[in-house]
Amino acid sequence: MNGGPVGFDPVVFRGPALDLFAFLQYLLPLALLQAYFMAQACANSALRYVVAGTLVTATVAMGIGIVVATRGMWLPHMGLWAA
Repeated sequence: MNGGPVGFDPVVFRGPALDLFAFLQYLLPLALLQAYFMAQACANSALRYVVAGTLVTATVAMGIGIVVATRGMWLPHMGLWAA
């Protein structure tokens, strides 16, 4: 629709979208760790359940991403999976 990728230049692989992703790949895990520590120190069981659910959801999302990346990027180049 727009004629090309938005947020980065695919030739030199630079751009604001990639800078944002590079920043968030450190910020998001640190935020989850901070939430875990806060829930661990808190007596509120509802907060603990919310943080536990968030961690489970993040773990499942990472697992799905690992499987998709493995099937799409690695196994076809190894001759083990047809994409």
